[in-house]
Amino acid sequence: MTKPEFHRAAIRQLKLLAKSLQLEPGEFDIRSNKGGPAIYGDITLHTDHVYVKATKSIGDPGLLIRSCTSRKDFTGGHNTFAPIDLLNDIPLLTARVRQTERRTAAPVE
Repeated sequence: MTKPEFHRAAIRQLKLLAKSLQLEPGEFDIRSNKGGPAIYGDITLHTDHVYVKATKSIGDPGLLIRSCTSRKDFTGGHNTFAPIDLLNDIPLLTARVRQTERRTAAPVE
């Protein structure tokens, strides 16, 4: 798969994830960082509570799912890693994202 193909596919799948998460336009950003010639770069779905970064490189698990406090929070909370192939199973990826959101949600009083 070429770098442009990877970016198109990941953007398409992350849009499907946003739809599965019932996010409305304006409630999320999708960013594509193509990186340099030696890497594939990354594509990120960023909401106010979680972000999912897809990367394709040697030694990288592929997906980083991390809680956050806003779309300006780039360091976030607890990291969860998953294989890049999970992008092809949107229901399972949605469940993993929801699990990450619940783990870091503020306690209910």
